[in-house]
Amino acid sequence: MAKLKIKNLFFGLLKGVFYILCFILFLFTSLFVVINLPPVKEKIAQRGITFLNQQFKTQISAQKVDVDYFGNLIFYEVAVKDHHNFDFIKIKELKAFTNTLSLIKNLNDIKIDQLRLKEPVVRVITYKGEEKDNFSLFIEKFKSDKPPSKEVFKLEGRVDLINGQLSIINQNLPKIDQIWLDTQELNLKIPKVKIIDSDVYVTLDQFRFKGKRHNENYIVKQISGDIHYSDTELALKNLTLETDSSLLLGTLYFNYSKKNGFSNFSDKVLWNLDLLHNSKISGKDIRYFVKGWQTDAVMNLSSKAHGTLNNLQLSNSIFSSDKTFFSAPSLILKDLVTKDKIRSFSIITKEATLQTSYNSLRTWLPKFISVKIPQLITNFGTTNYKGDFSINKNIVSAKGYMISAIGKVEADLQLWEYSSKTPKYKGHVETFHLNLAPFTKSTTIGPITSKISFEGEGFNINQIDTRFDAQLSQLFLNGKIINNISTVGNLNRQLFKGSLNVADPHMSLEIKEGQFDFSNKRKITKFETNIHNLDLNYFTSLVDKNTILKGYINTDIQFNNIDDLIGEINLNNVTLIHNDSINYVENFQIKTTSDNGNRNFDIFSPNMIMANIYGKYKLNDVPEMLKNGVGNLLVNYRPKKRFDNQEFSFIFDVQKSLFDILMLGVDISPGTTITGNYIGKSNQLQVQLISEYIYYKNFKLISPNIFINTADTLRQFKGSMASFKINRNSFDNINLSGYKKHDSLFASTNFAYGKYKDQQTHFDLNLYQTRVGNELIFGFSPSKIDLNKGQWTLNPDFEPNEAIAHYNVITNKLTLENIQFKSEESEIKLSGDYISKNNYNFNIDLNDVELAKIIPQSILKDMSIEGIANGSAKIYKTSQEVKPLIDLNIDELKFNNKVLGNLTMAATYSANDDKYLLNARLLDSGEERFLAKGFIKNEPGKPSQLDVELIPNKMNIAPIGTFLQGIFSKFRGEATGDVHITGNLTSPVYQGMLTLSQVGFTVNFLGVDYQLTQDQDLQISDGRFFFNNIELMDTKTKTKGTVYGVLETKNFQEWGISLDFTTNNLLVLNTTAKDNDLFYGNVYASGDFSINGTTTKEIRISAKARALAGSNLTINSSSTTNATDISFIKFLPQKIKEDEEENEVKPPLGLSINAEVTADQNSVVNLIINQETGDRIEVRGDAEKLKFNLSSVGRITMEGTYTIKGDSKYYYQMFVNKDFTIVPESTIIWDGRGPTDANLNITATYSRNVSNIGEYLGTSTVPATNVIVKAILSGYLSKPKIDFDIDVDGAINVKDQLKTKLNNNEGEKLNQVAAIVMFGSFLSDNMGGSNYASSAYDIVLKQLTSVINNISGVFSLDANFNAGSRIGNTSDRISLDPTFKLNNRLSIVGSVNMPLEQKSAADVWTYGAKIDYDISKNADKSLIISGFSKPSTFGLETSVLSNSGANNQAYGGGIVYKKSFNNIKEIIGRKKKTAKEKKDSEEKKKTEEKKD
Repeated sequence: MAKLKIKNLFFGLLKGVFYILCFILFLFTSLFVVINLPPVKEKIAQRGITFLNQQFKTQISAQKVDVDYFGNLIFYEVAVKDHHNFDFIKIKELKAFTNTLSLIKNLNDIKIDQLRLKEPVVRVITYKGEEKDNFSLFIEKFKSDKPPSKEVFKLEGRVDLINGQLSIINQNLPKIDQIWLDTQELNLKIPKVKIIDSDVYVTLDQFRFKGKRHNENYIVKQISGDIHYSDTELALKNLTLETDSSLLLGTLYFNYSKKNGFSNFSDKVLWNLDLLHNSKISGKDIRYFVKGWQTDAVMNLSSKAHGTLNNLQLSNSIFSSDKTFFSAPSLILKDLVTKDKIRSFSIITKEATLQTSYNSLRTWLPKFISVKIPQLITNFGTTNYKGDFSINKNIVSAKGYMISAIGKVEADLQLWEYSSKTPKYKGHVETFHLNLAPFTKSTTIGPITSKISFEGEGFNINQIDTRFDAQLSQLFLNGKIINNISTVGNLNRQLFKGSLNVADPHMSLEIKEGQFDFSNKRKITKFETNIHNLDLNYFTSLVDKNTILKGYINTDIQFNNIDDLIGEINLNNVTLIHNDSINYVENFQIKTTSDNGNRNFDIFSPNMIMANIYGKYKLNDVPEMLKNGVGNLLVNYRPKKRFDNQEFSFIFDVQKSLFDILMLGVDISPGTTITGNYIGKSNQLQVQLISEYIYYKNFKLISPNIFINTADTLRQFKGSMASFKINRNSFDNINLSGYKKHDSLFASTNFAYGKYKDQQTHFDLNLYQTRVGNELIFGFSPSKIDLNKGQWTLNPDFEPNEAIAHYNVITNKLTLENIQFKSEESEIKLSGDYISKNNYNFNIDLNDVELAKIIPQSILKDMSIEGIANGSAKIYKTSQEVKPLIDLNIDELKFNNKVLGNLTMAATYSANDDKYLLNARLLDSGEERFLAKGFIKNEPGKPSQLDVELIPNKMNIAPIGTFLQGIFSKFRGEATGDVHITGNLTSPVYQGMLTLSQVGFTVNFLGVDYQLTQDQDLQISDGRFFFNNIELMDTKTKTKGTVYGVLETKNFQEWGISLDFTTNNLLVLNTTAKDNDLFYGNVYASGDFSINGTTTKEIRISAKARALAGSNLTINSSSTTNATDISFIKFLPQKIKEDEEENEVKPPLGLSINAEVTADQNSVVNLIINQETGDRIEVRGDAEKLKFNLSSVGRITMEGTYTIKGDSKYYYQMFVNKDFTIVPESTIIWDGRGPTDANLNITATYSRNVSNIGEYLGTSTVPATNVIVKAILSGYLSKPKIDFDIDVDGAINVKDQLKTKLNNNEGEKLNQVAAIVMFGSFLSDNMGGSNYASSAYDIVLKQLTSVINNISGVFSLDANFNAGSRIGNTSDRISLDPTFKLNNRLSIVGSVNMPLEQKSAADVWTYGAKIDYDISKNADKSLIISGFSKPSTFGLETSVLSNSGANNQAYGGGIVYKKSFNNIKEIIGRKKKTAKEKKDSEEKKKTEEKKD
């Protein structure tokens, strides 16, 4: 029972609790529903607005409030009034996703899930006279003034702003600047916003709008970041700001005072900026903040910055824009945007790096800065500067270094008051290879290395006052370097005064107190120049090297322009030194004066020039007046200007010394004059040139006499000339005359053309010339042309409209009409057009034309061509096609008097095949020697195609030599075979085989004639002729060599050569002094040679060879010849040798030789020291790899050392022939200059028994003693220095006495050398006529021994006569030295000295002999057994001499071994001969056996 009661009680209690819970839930649900009813929520929202207005003194209103089911508030037409009762915030619709409980709980801590504003309009205004804007004042109202213990106002939520407007206006600014921001289409997404009193924290996800300022539109695409706004700070962290042209990444803080806010943005708002890399800002966006920034250039930048906009300090800044790069650890920008005119902008940087150019700076800098950049910076191009720089309104300063397109500059400069009329400046500049050409607008002055200090003011020429002191360590002038230049000067208001000093090895001069005054209308110039040394060749190639000028120049002139110039220029005491020659000019004067309107212009220097121009004239008009005068002789010439009130006469008397002093290379005869006069009113010119000769470079005028008188209507010009030569072309006996009538020029001339008188072509021409429009018309009256074998008449049947040539000056088209040549029965007619080598057409008709009459002998030279030609030829050619129509026969064709046969040539058009068929045939005595058949085909758009087969049959190939005669002559031989030519007409391909028979030729420059030893097959492929080990030999000595390689040709006129030669013994030079007086001889060589190049450009000969036995080369140091003038006529001013002929053997320009020669004692080299006296050196020796080079322009150089060995002589000519023996190991060294510029190091000795040495020394009797005269040659071969010394083979005391007496008196030494060489004795006070008799006997003995020596090549004899001594009482003596050269191994040299009387004990016979036997394997004198016997009387007193010379003999013998080596192993070990060396040795032995 109890249990039941307890159970009922529990269930009852549980039911009560359930009812209570249900009631509570009902109450809560009812309350929730009531609170979320729209009327309730609207009531709550209105209560909130009322609370805000009451709590914070704001004026916020909304026309309508809606609440959706979820309780979100929607405010319509929300407006916020500012303290001026202006609706500065308007929102069309504001939707708040609110937290209702937070509103109920605490209106000071509002949480909004989302706040969406549609079309809000915000006007931030700073009213006139106020410091704070309305928005800041509105925000400040939410700041709690309650004690800290009380809660502050908080608002937190999310904000979306759609299509809003925002403007910021400051009415305290000028009206044009009041609107700082005016935006449209403003959209904003803020996922998180938090307001605590007046502090606003915003997480900005997306913010974009379109704005406008200063009538310019801006687009902000995106702004994102974390923003904090308070009454003292606007912070933008993690900022990304992207406009249509800028992108900024980084962090930006704006700090300002609570009082001022943004009201003075440029001066009061403090920036704290950290811009990251990849940021960029455009000039357009900068212009939003800086109104005067008038450029849109984009600038990439990264930097840290701190300060206000007018005092901004940047660190680690990097800027780049349009080819400008700038970086600086520190950059301070002050007052760039200030509106205060008193304040000055400034830019200050330290250790900055700048790369820019003037154009780049002008592109991206604002105009208010760029216009103040000096334009002269343009000349520096792209510039790299590193250093310090500052600029403000008054001062520009820079200290650093700059590398630019014109060089390097280190500078410390200051420029102040640069905006004034007289800016001031000073500084110090160092330049390194600074190119001034961009400043001077001339390339004359090149890079300068200098140190310059300057100070002054003004850039205007009327105000400038500048002082400078410059030290130029290096200046480039016309490409030449000048060192050590110093100048000090002052330019003060159009008056320059200064001095100049130059201390350079090539130029040393001084200008003291020079001045140039241009303050008045007439400029005044005065200066004196002292030229200490001026190396002319260094500055101009017109003069020879080693040419030095010295002298004084005084200048005193006045002028307004060149027409009224008066004054003098005097050159005094001018010295021109060229090597050892000295030209002296005491005075050279240029003077101009004016008297009563007449001007007198004089140039005068004694024995140099006398020139005068006198009359009424303007100096500047003289060239144009002379041009007008000469224009009287030119058709269609119309003077551009008349000179009615001007006239003058002139005379020029020019001497050769003028051109010598000017180093112009002009040779002119004395008495050369140019005289004449000009009358401007009638435009009449009269001038006459008279000279005996005028030479300049390759031009030579002999006896020119030219007279022009434009007033003479019948003969306006006439003249004569004995000869006119240009290069190798010679025009002789020239006469010409003519006149102009009715705008046509009529002229007659006769002359002879050709180098050799018997081969000249004589012309007697009559022609006229006129002009119609753009065409020059040349016509011919009957004229005669006399060739060497016939006379031709040009236009014999004269008609005015025939034999005419037209030349169009616009199209360059030459047209020939009815040009006719006739000689007896021979006739040639020519017509056609010529535009270029690829565009022409010609018609030629031949009637019984004798080839011997029509081809000048000057072209054929030593060749001849004969035959009778008949027929016609029509050739039409363009760049795309060739159309030949030929019907031509040449009967009895001969070349060099050898019959070739009858030649027929035909070209016809085949319409069926659309081809031009070609056929040529050469028949000789019924046999076909040559056949050519084929065709030319023209196809549209393609070059003309050729297909021809050539079949020679024992055809004479000598005519091919005409194309090679510049290098080869005597070309001969026959060819048989078959050659097929195909391909483009301009570059055909040759294929086939030729067999060459009896082919030979002469290499002109080498003088050697070669011939193939047997018939050879010549393979032809692709236009190449292949030589495969073809053997050739010289026709003189039959030495042989082998050739292989290629000849290549396209048209048989231009040949490419690539040939290699190898030989063990070949004659490679065979010339005489007549062929080439610079070097000549016979040279045999072994080695390898090659010839490469083309006949139209350059032929290159290279060789590595060894000179063999029998070679003999002469180098003539007295030759005035160079490589381009070998054997040229030496014209002398006193007499012109017109009958002399040039030798044809000379290296053609374009031929180059590069040879490396090794020589030994078996070859002989002759060096001619003086061709007139006969002094020469004959040497045998060794040379390893001696280099010889002939350049393509004709310059010869040599390099290497020739060491003299063996039997070598110096033939010294002093009235009689005296042979000096050259001491072995003497050397001749070439160091890369000309053959005659060799360095000599030669010692030569001449021995003579002298009997009066004791008499000369004044000592006791000394027997006849062998005296040695030494000639020591040094210096250059072309200008050797010869020193002499004397030694004796005697006692020591005699040597010492002689040395003491001679070495103290150089003149005495030279006298005694001459006496010993000429008379065989010393000169002394007791000398009588016997010494002269001795010389006479000596000459007779020399002549006798010369006869004997010419009889036999085995035996030779040398004889000398020695006069006796009166004091020593010794008799005259004769010494005989016979030499027997039995063969190339055994030689015997004897010596017999016999007295003619027995006057004393010293008069004894003496004997001597020496036997040499060469036991070396190759007979090269490397191992010799020698035995000798010689008198031993030298140094003995006469009392001990034996009466028999045989008792006074000494005997001896020995073995001489010679070997050259490069290292010790070559001496110890045995070097094995190569196969080539063995072959060379055998060949050499055979050659020597033939000679024996």
